[in-house]
Amino acid sequence: MRMKRSRSVLIALSATLVVGVSAAFAASIPNGDFEKGTLSNWKAKNDGDGDWFVYKASNRELPPTVGGATLPKPFGKFAGALKQNGPGTNYLTHTIAVPTDATTLSVKLFWINDGGPSPGFNSAQAAAAGYWVFPGDWNATGPRIQFFRLDLVEPSANGFTTRKSDILGTIFKPKIGTTKARSGGWINASIDVSRFAGKRVKLRLVEGDNSGFLNVGLDEVRFRSADSPTG
Repeated sequence: MRMKRSRSVLIALSATLVVGVSAAFAASIPNGDFEKGTLSNWKAKNDGDGDWFVYKASNRELPPTVGGATLPKPFGKFAGALKQNGPGTNYLTHTIAVPTDATTLSVKLFWINDGGPSPGFNSAQAAAAGYWVFPGDWNATGPRIQFFRLDLVEPSANGFTTRKSDILGTIFKPKIGTTKARSGGWINASIDVSRFAGKRVKLRLVEGDNSGFLNVGLDEVRFRSADSPTG
């Protein structure tokens, strides 16, 4: 009877430790899930048209003047996204400390790219580019641009940086000619952060558009350890 009770205590303790570790990792990125209902802890920058905002499950429809898209349902009460109604370049960043036992940074990501033959590219350009064009910088008043990317960058780097020395790792960017114009809801994206353990990094979501509406968004930004539950 004593052995059975000890085993029960051990199982309960193990479960508590697992829950404790998961909760600690979830809490290690302040407002990484936007559940404060604001962009608190995030830095938003807009050049030209564009506005980073937090939306809720009951209000996911954008008006036609800002793309008319239906945004994917948040995993909790809120998610973060960009709405824009004209050419612009915009970034959203979060400088975060990587826990010493974190192995992965995972995010939920979506995109809705309405650039195409009208009003931006002609049909041949749209077909060749797969609706994605990036001329090499985030200047929407220059050549055609319709692109975004999600990276880890140096904490001191500007959110619009394209310098290779500033970019620590790329989590996601469209493959020109391959990536579909719409993600079809949330996708899972992640990056190994083992080499940044105990250091600070900046998560950077940056986009540029002058060839049609481009909405992007994030949710559930969190660290995971090797034994963290997935999902």
